[in-house]
Amino acid sequence: MFVLLATTSGFGFYNIAVMLEALTSERGFSVSAVSATTAFFFVVSGISGLYIARLVERFDPRWTICIGALLGALGLLLVGRAEEVWQLYASYGVFGVGFSATSLLPGTTLVTRWFVRRRSIALSIATTGLSVGGITLTPLSARWIDSQGLMQASVWMAGGFVVGIVPIALLLVRPSPETMGLEPDGEDRGQSESRPQGPNILFASAVRSRLFVAVTGCYVFAMLAQVGAIAHQFKFVSDELGPASATLAVSVLAGASVVGRLGGGWVVSFVPLRTFALIMLACQSGALLAFPLASGELGFLLASGALGLTVGNLLMLQPLLLAEGFGVLDYPRIYSFGSLITTVGVAAGPVLLGLLHGLNGDYRLPFVVAAVVSTVALAWMAIVGSAEPTPNET
Repeated sequence: MFVLLATTSGFGFYNIAVMLEALTSERGFSVSAVSATTAFFFVVSGISGLYIARLVERFDPRWTICIGALLGALGLLLVGRAEEVWQLYASYGVFGVGFSATSLLPGTTLVTRWFVRRRSIALSIATTGLSVGGITLTPLSARWIDSQGLMQASVWMAGGFVVGIVPIALLLVRPSPETMGLEPDGEDRGQSESRPQGPNILFASAVRSRLFVAVTGCYVFAMLAQVGAIAHQFKFVSDELGPASATLAVSVLAGASVVGRLGGGWVVSFVPLRTFALIMLACQSGALLAFPLASGELGFLLASGALGLTVGNLLMLQPLLLAEGFGVLDYPRIYSFGSLITTVGVAAGPVLLGLLHGLNGDYRLPFVVAAVVSTVALAWMAIVGSAEPTPNET
């Protein structure tokens, strides 16, 4: 899962900011137009996740992941050849389906099936691949685009998407420990009685619970702020300091998320998940506010590092909160439905910051707004999440 998530984030999630810069500077698309197609990518990813969740539940996830890798590669090739806005929408739509089938939905589903005792550690290690992809593959994409142009670079990105996913999925991915005669955490069947038993809440009960409302509502605002900032970070820093500094800032953000996530996976073994989530949301608000206050390369790198520490943990905390609260029985459907709702924020973030940038051609106001939105997420989790949970049927 570490390798798969590194590939999808390096050529997908973190790479969106690099492609936004290339599409605006090389192809002449407006920032608002590319931001809108980026939002469309996340919407398609969220909607398709509902159907992909059913495939992951019913069939061997390897085949879903491999087909998704081929679709993702096709989407990247099409993005590199888009000349009209409608072509960009079509390209990002195909890429969105492939991304959903290869990223966090199957990744977190498999990890939560395989681990119970040290699930937070396992998820932190697996999802650290997201950050490593941003450190290694996204700068590589930026160099390809800079030296060869977007069209030729898209061939290399598409090839990397397939090579980084398909062999690993076929050789190493297995649907569940039960298929190998094991219990979660690699235990033998005879050891299962000593294993801690978690809840197994059905989908219909889970989505009506106060916990689901608290987590999902919070993440709508949290991801609006976070993804909006990530999508525009490269261009913001590039406008201020140039492409070299922007590439370094993306790497710093991704590197900091590695440190933050690995540390966070250990911390939540001792600290309640909700408390840690509130701390991370407060830190994200401060980090976003640091961008418009930054001066010079050091200032932007420090702001990027601070944001990275929160990015790493918040992406990990959503599946942890859902798995801890509802168990693994209907986890794919619960997570995919929550992700679909969260897509409202994920999709709106790049568009909102792009529109605000279009008002005066500057990114300082958009990042202040992102900091405010992140604070709304903090308030939502603090208020709704503090109430007594609604009883659930098992």
